[in-house]
Amino acid sequence: MSSIPPEHRPFLRAVVDRRLDDLPRLVYADYLEETDDPVFVARAKFIRAQIDPGTRKTEAEDYCRALLNEHLRAWSGHLNTVLGAHIDTVRWNRGFAYWVPLSPFDIYEHGETLFNDNPLHEMQLLTSAQDEPFEFLYTEDLPTIFESGQGFVTHSFLSRLTKLQIGPHRSYMTSLRRMVGGAFRSALLTNLVSLDISDNPIEDTDVVWLLAMLQRAVFAGTLRELDLSYCRRITDAGANTLATAESLKNLSVLKLRGIPLGPVAMDMLHKRYGDGLVV
Repeated sequence: MSSIPPEHRPFLRAVVDRRLDDLPRLVYADYLEETDDPVFVARAKFIRAQIDPGTRKTEAEDYCRALLNEHLRAWSGHLNTVLGAHIDTVRWNRGFAYWVPLSPFDIYEHGETLFNDNPLHEMQLLTSAQDEPFEFLYTEDLPTIFESGQGFVTHSFLSRLTKLQIGPHRSYMTSLRRMVGGAFRSALLTNLVSLDISDNPIEDTDVVWLLAMLQRAVFAGTLRELDLSYCRRITDAGANTLATAESLKNLSVLKLRGIPLGPVAMDMLHKRYGDGLVV
């Protein structure tokens, strides 16, 4: 399945259009099994086992892992073309890929096909050739499209995203800030629930800027989770800003793992987020 047979596309379209519904996935599994093709039959078993692992969950997970290891490239379609040797970074759930790391160039060149063939709703947007282990995905041609926000506006399939991870970009904050700003200026990310900008060189001043941008973002009302873990340049001052920010009034989960904070800042955060604070 380096390329998806045309007769499979109506089934995949149904899976993408009804991402939360298991029925189109099971219908596709029935179709795959009827082909009698060993690769397709294995895919059918994989879909069913991930949807309903039964009472022996650990055994089912091992079984699915073995099937995926054997047939990953055959099942990945155009994802395999884009990611190549790093296809194993893709994450799967209920029989289909749902998370993928992409550069601006790959979104521009391949995004529509990837999102039409897979119920993708979580994405890592890569920002630099220095972002190991995904430097192979980066090109200098198109990052400014996404830094300006235009890339998010012109690619309507990105409206399906519920979680967006940007970076990590450990060396140059200016490019990351432009990329984050582009996402915040997008009019399409209306379903975004989780924003992950962890492990980036974010400082207290960047936190202030981030919260100011969020007030104007289309997803300000839907965002429920913000991950700033391992942004070790954030100090107590930045944490206090997070504890009092009006723009985070709808946030239920704030992740600050790996950031050393003082007891006063921690107390303020606990009072604001309670069990939703992850440190």
